[in-house]
Amino acid sequence: MDFEYVAPSEVYFHIVKTMIGMYLDGPQQDQLNLSAMSDHILERASIGSVIVSTLGDQDPERNPAYANLNDEEFDKIARKLNATREVYGFLTILSLTWSKSKLDWLNHILKYVMLKGEQNLDSNSFKSFKRILETKNVGLLVNERLINMPPTIVPALHEQIPDDLEFTKEQEDIEDPKEFNYDYLLTITKFTVPNELVKSGAPD
Repeated sequence: MDFEYVAPSEVYFHIVKTMIGMYLDGPQQDQLNLSAMSDHILERASIGSVIVSTLGDQDPERNPAYANLNDEEFDKIARKLNATREVYGFLTILSLTWSKSKLDWLNHILKYVMLKGEQNLDSNSFKSFKRILETKNVGLLVNERLINMPPTIVPALHEQIPDDLEFTKEQEDIEDPKEFNYDYLLTITKFTVPNELVKSGAPD
């Protein structure tokens, strides 16, 4: 399988929306605004990567047939070709505590995380967890991929993140670069437990 790591783009909206279709669980997932979350993930093109199939000789960046096109024509062709790629996964960081008051769907995720913490942590651990979420700058690391993708693709996704954050802080449209000075990263992931633990009443 040949694939490439490319910048997030709105042409990958539908597959990203599908990939986060089971991001949470229970009624909280049904209430999550997947469209708004997908839009936000793909709008911040300077953070993270999308794993896609290669275009080979059709890649407009390498194909001399597109060398003399003006920017508008080139962008139109590039968008059309990129939309034909298969998407295998993506990784990004969202400003959880920084943006929760601006984005309802992000606040919804924060409430979900708090609920899970309260249900599954002891009292002292939950107090520490809650204090971090309320007082520190926490980024939500979102990393979704097709189930049959090899885990060896993941390290390259993570290695680029520090440079992406530094680059993003330097962009003119960023209101406050401190948004990306994360104290902690939080990730939501599924896991399995042995049947005997489920039968004994292990927490969800």
